[in-house]
Formats: sequence, structure tokens, C-alpha cells
Amino acid sequence: MKALVFAAVLLLSWGKVDLPCTRVINPEPIQLSSRNARIVVLLDDKPVGRLRMLVDFFEAHSQHPIMTDSDGIATLKDLPQGTTCLTTTQGDGLSARLCLVVSPQSTNETSSFRMTLAPPPPIQFNPSPDRVRQLEQSSAAVRIRSLKGTVVDPIGAVVPKAEIQVYRRGSYPQQPAKTLKTDDLGRFSDNPDPGSYTVVIQMHGFRPEFLNVEISPSGKDDELRLPLQVATYDDCRTFGND
Repeated sequence: MKALVFAAVLLLSWGKVDLPCTRVINPEPIQLSSRNARIVVLLDDKPVGRLRMLVDFFEAHSQHPIMTDSDGIATLKDLPQGTTCLTTTQGDGLSARLCLVVSPQSTNETSSFRMTLAPPPPIQFNPSPDRVRQLEQSSAAVRIRSLKGTVVDPIGAVVPKAEIQVYRRGSYPQQPAKTLKTDDLGRFSDNPDPGSYTVVIQMHGFRPEFLNVEISPSGKDDELRLPLQVATYDDCRTFGND
């Protein structure tokens, strides 16, 4: 359990490092909104009910989850001034994101918006070898017997088809020793030879995450829970300067 929690903390902290962005397609939509908003989430033009969404209030530095009702509708009331972004994901790598801006002149009427689940835009990051070496030196390794766990998104939904690249410590960006894919339940499992490794977790539309691991017969037999953060246009502007 300690290894699982430690891995999650490492991933969240490593995910904030500067990573140069190489390509951005279809930046996230930004819409002006009144103080109340009604959002319907669609897939193939049909509402998606009982779907979890993450609401991020940027100015307040706070987040909380909400759910669409049986008609695929989520309602936000008394939105604060500034930017509020909504993110939702579903199996097979589908996601939707919408950012609402409330100005001081916004009224108390209800604005209506649509979010359509689709494959995420191919935002790609290429961490430099120097930056990866810094991370390898500055972060302690998780000591485990084998490499197994689950990749999840910010609201805890599993991420199928995420790529897990396993590099022997100090070998990045050469050919990885192993490349894995998460299954339909977001799970992965492998038994690398004992040694020290750098693990890179990637999925289109998400920020890559990194983890130092030591594979040892005397390590803990724990499963890792590895959270990915959704990549945004702001990420690209931030990470564009290494």
C-alpha cells in the first residue's frame, strides 16, 4: 500500500516538470458563459448519462467531480468570475473538455453548451534526455517485485491502450527494454529482470508521467495505481519553453 501511494505522489509531482510540446491540434474550446451553465455530454449525437466529470475552478485553485444525469446533462450554478474547465473521459480513450469564462458583466441566466466525446487531440511531449536524467537522480525509486498496476485518468476512470515504456536507468531515449499496453481495464503486468528502470506512461491527450522503479525479488508485491493528467492547450504553452 505504501508503494502504491508513493508511486501516485511521484507521478503527480513529476508531471509538473517542463516538457517541450511538439504539436497541438484543436486547442480546447473556450466559451463565454453566464453565471449558470447547462452542459449536455454527447457520444455519436446521443446523450451520455451517469458520466463523471471533473470541474476545475482555476482562480480558486480547486476541483470537484460532478455527474451527468440520466439525460446526459450537468448543471453548474453560481459560477465564479474567471475560468472554469470541465473534463470527462470514457473507455477507449474518448474524452471531452470545455472551458467557460465568466466575466463581471455576466448575468444570472443559464447558458447552454454541448460536449462531444471523441478521441483526444494528439498533443505530444518529448522530454529531453537531460531532464529525464535529472529526474532519475532526484527521485527515489519504488522497490517492487514485478511491474504491475492500473493507469487511471484524473477522475479515477481506467485508461485502456496507454503505453508503458520501460527503460533501463540511464538509457533514455534509446530503445526501451520493454513496451507494454494497458488492457481494456487499464491494467498492465510484466516481469522485467531485476534492476533499476525508468518507466514512462503515455497516452494521446494526456501528459506523460514518469516513475523510477527498482525490480527486486525482495521488493513489495504491490500493484501501482498510476494517474494521468489531461493535456491542455495551457500545458502546451507552458511546456513549450524548455
